[in-house]
Amino acid sequence: MQEISNQLCQAVNGNFNFVVHCSTADEEAEKLTLLVNFVLSAAARAIDQREQQTANLDKIVAERTAMLTEAKEAAEAASHAKSQFLASMSHELRTPLNAVIGYSELILEELGDGTVGDNTEADLITIRDAGRHLLSLINDVLDLSRIESGQTDIFPEHFDPLTFTRSTAATLQPLIQKNGNTLEYALPDQADRVLNDLGKIRQCLINILGNAAKFTENGRIVIGYQETIASDQIRYGEWWVRDTGPGIDASQKQKIFEAFTQADSSINRRYGGTGLGLALSATLCQLLGGSIRVESTPGEGSTFTISVPVCYRYPGETG
Repeated sequence: MQEISNQLCQAVNGNFNFVVHCSTADEEAEKLTLLVNFVLSAAARAIDQREQQTANLDKIVAERTAMLTEAKEAAEAASHAKSQFLASMSHELRTPLNAVIGYSELILEELGDGTVGDNTEADLITIRDAGRHLLSLINDVLDLSRIESGQTDIFPEHFDPLTFTRSTAATLQPLIQKNGNTLEYALPDQADRVLNDLGKIRQCLINILGNAAKFTENGRIVIGYQETIASDQIRYGEWWVRDTGPGIDASQKQKIFEAFTQADSSINRRYGGTGLGLALSATLCQLLGGSIRVESTPGEGSTFTISVPVCYRYPGETG
């Protein structure tokens, strides 16, 4: 008994991973030894299980904490982005509204005096342009809201992608020339007609071409079209716009497609805008079964590519 008792002293410090031996050839002592070893084994297993459960619990707590931290950071980032958007939108809306009100008051004063100034026509043009810009801003917000709420319909129609490309680019020619840029075309001699939503594709193309014109100064802008076949054998029409502008840093490439976001807050101060254009384009491309991507090198320029199926299929449609 004393021999067993001496060996059990090891368990005082919580160590149960040992076996008690009895050198006495005594039946009672052997039974006691077996019982003690059974208890020691059970205690050791219980401690191991408790340690494993504690480790698992610590892991779960760490994972949940990381998830909560990530969710908190994402919520804070979203809140910050929306706050920036509201501040930006407030400025963007006030600017054309101030122009409309200010120039309208000037014309009303001239009419009240019974005279029409030499600048009346120019003032009216300014009011018209400010109103169009204001309408464009409001339309972007409403379009994105409708898409996110699932209230946007697709209206596929057949059209010639080459004629479409030239006519769309022509509408932005004044903006392109305003910054001293040249516009070039990289189009094939002929292309198959496309069956997709012409209006939404035009909206996307105007966004990326307009950005190229806005951010590029005294540079070169190229717009092109090509047809590709994906690994799933679906034919895609691809419109791309390449510019020699400032380019985009790799860390910002995905960020620019997020709503209410611009690659750099200084962009808004210099060029204006709400940061909705590319987010809206990305959402529209997905809606049409396609995508939008960007390749860019800081200091060298960017290439934005819109890719949509040549033949649009409604969700669930096959063949």
